[in-house]
Amino acid sequence: TLQQRSIETITVAQFNEKAESNDVYYRLTGIITRYHDSGYGTDTAKKKGRIYIQDEEGNEILIYGLSPEKDGNQDDYAKLGLRIGDQVTVDCVRTSYSDTPQGGNAYLVSFVELVPDPVEALISTVYKAEDEDLVKVSGTVVALCKAGCILEDSSAAIFVFENKLPTVKIGNKVTVTGERDTYNSGVQISAVEEVTVTDDSETAPVYPEAIDLTSTIDTYTFQEVEYVKLKGSVSISTSGYVNIYPEGTTKYGSLYSQIEDMSSVNGGIVTVYAYVVNKFQEKAFNVVLV
Repeated sequence: TLQQRSIETITVAQFNEKAESNDVYYRLTGIITRYHDSGYGTDTAKKKGRIYIQDEEGNEILIYGLSPEKDGNQDDYAKLGLRIGDQVTVDCVRTSYSDTPQGGNAYLVSFVELVPDPVEALISTVYKAEDEDLVKVSGTVVALCKAGCILEDSSAAIFVFENKLPTVKIGNKVTVTGERDTYNSGVQISAVEEVTVTDDSETAPVYPEAIDLTSTIDTYTFQEVEYVKLKGSVSISTSGYVNIYPEGTTKYGSLYSQIEDMSSVNGGIVTVYAYVVNKFQEKAFNVVLV
């Protein structure tokens, strides 16, 4: 019978000096410092465990995908609930990309949760936090789109990005735990860990007075999610984007992942009420319809 080779525990510096191999595993321990961004954001990295870890010597290495167990599935990484700042021990092979060493075929050996659960706070505090800070907020669902929802409390409103149609309903009161993120200059909550419905009432929300952007959109300064009114002509692009152009302005509103079919009003004039969530190339504002 063949004797199984024991896995050597080494530092990142020692790992970098090893020869590339698809079957020789090494054991590394470090703190998760960040997610890998391939140029298209970090959503895929957060799902598959493409993480950077830093060892006790201060050296960092990319673990390009982390399974919860040996011969496991990287797509199950998110179920582990690991956060930036937690310590992990992984077994992986030495690979590289563009001559830069990285860990491949990795699986989790053990972990230590070093990041405490966030304390629930008002939505307004999320705007004062830093990107990738873990946050926990509660509020009422006031708008929905195919990518998430708008959550509002007494202090502010914010976009909760889930990259899918939410299961919550307008009027529900929910508690959300996730990461503070910025997309197209818009602060949002992404990498959502948990959404808990605390009251499943679907009572129509009481909306604040809308900011009318119909004649002021060119001078509008976007800083945070706000409730607005917009009147203009509808133009649906060949890619399916629904844009609303107010008369006599250079900027416009673009419906963000809207649920409604707007084809029947293409070319017509509409008035919409929505929440501004971010801006696009200084020429448009993405809005979520109510």
